[in-house]
Amino acid sequence: MATRAASSIGKARSLLFVPANRPDRFSKALASGADAVIIDMEDAVATAAKAEARRGLVEWVLSAPERLALLGVRVSSAFSRAGLDDLRELASVAHLFDFIVLAKTESEAEARLAAQHFGGVPLVCTVESARGVANAGAIAGAHASVEALALGGADMAADLRAEIGWEALFLARATIVNAASSAGIAVLDMPFFNISDEADLAAEALRVRALGFTGKLAIHPAQVAVLNRAFSPTEAEIAKARDLLQAVAAGSDAVRIDGEMIDEAVLRSARRIVAMASP
Repeated sequence: MATRAASSIGKARSLLFVPANRPDRFSKALASGADAVIIDMEDAVATAAKAEARRGLVEWVLSAPERLALLGVRVSSAFSRAGLDDLRELASVAHLFDFIVLAKTESEAEARLAAQHFGGVPLVCTVESARGVANAGAIAGAHASVEALALGGADMAADLRAEIGWEALFLARATIVNAASSAGIAVLDMPFFNISDEADLAAEALRVRALGFTGKLAIHPAQVAVLNRAFSPTEAEIAKARDLLQAVAAGSDAVRIDGEMIDEAVLRSARRIVAMASP
């Protein structure tokens, strides 16, 4: 029987979606180099095909597939018919996934309901509406199983009557980052939809990393390597962080190194970089 991986979703840089009705792609996705793979039972599968996809997914995960990445499944909103079917039919195999992604989360009640049915499996709550943004803090702190928030940008833009652009979604991004940081959990950015534009993907990934995001969702294997690089500290960043921590190991609360005042806030950033660089 397959067991959950020891790694945490909090260190996932790239999370690759694969449709639940395409089991022929599951193993390829797991071998893509992505830190995590999300088998998508929601938007990627038409309503009429969901029941068959669910049955196929249960059979596949029970076959104990080889794990080359964290494995998750995205389920529909807990307050929808499809979501209730997902809760009911996937609950018995939830322990075989490393995490569950809750689509279109708008309230802490949904997170608690999922936590109850999925037995403590880590949850990623996707915020995809104005109501979800308004309740982001409550969602992030709803249950100990909630280990990350994620931005669902396309649905968010539609709900806001806005374009999918940096300015239009900046408040949603910043609010979700703040909510996740306050709860001490990870925060994942929306997919980049132009799969042929690696330069803009890399630029957006670096931009959201600077804003506080810990990783980004992907919709094509070609995006994985770009995201892994963008969300990994450079050798120079790692070396500087390690040197800084060694320099203050004697216990001084505030020192000056190379003309820069080093205090606890700077040390926290250094510790985070070193942790990111650890296997």
